[in-house]
Amino acid sequence: MDQFGGSDRLSGAEISGPGVKIGGAIKLKFLDQVRGDLLSLGLKLAGISEAAFQGDALNGTVYAELPIAYQFSPQTSVSINPKGAFFGQVSRIGVGIGINQALGEQLQLIGEYTPIFVDGNRDVWSAGVRFLPSSKLGIDVFAGNAIGQSGLGTVTAESGTNIGFSINWGI
Repeated sequence: MDQFGGSDRLSGAEISGPGVKIGGAIKLKFLDQVRGDLLSLGLKLAGISEAAFQGDALNGTVYAELPIAYQFSPQTSVSINPKGAFFGQVSRIGVGIGINQALGEQLQLIGEYTPIFVDGNRDVWSAGVRFLPSSKLGIDVFAGNAIGQSGLGTVTAESGTNIGFSINWGI
């Protein structure tokens, strides 16, 4: 599902708006440094549709990213994450550069800066902390300027800073 925070500068032609959105995504992992590969490499593809038709076609967003991560030590990893979102005539493409620094067994500093190269007026950034109370549960508290946490929202910046949190449960 794709959702956007309130934006002070983006028109309905640039983002898919606040309506209900339905979608699906697939994540594939090709290489994993934990299993002995040189680095970790994955692919995420998502399609997110508005619950309304425009003309004869369903209005929606296609999103793709190719996360590449390298663990320098048990405490530090860096990532490069090419990503792109496509909605109507809007195409936003960028490359995220991130870091994850462990401060102990259960606490990490996380951050990513994404220069937007195609159709973006502003670069996107986020920074926060991740609390890992168990091996399957992660809680993030973060600040950033992206208008959303998935799809087109991750490569669309607004002028202000947003504060948020997310809960991740592994299976």
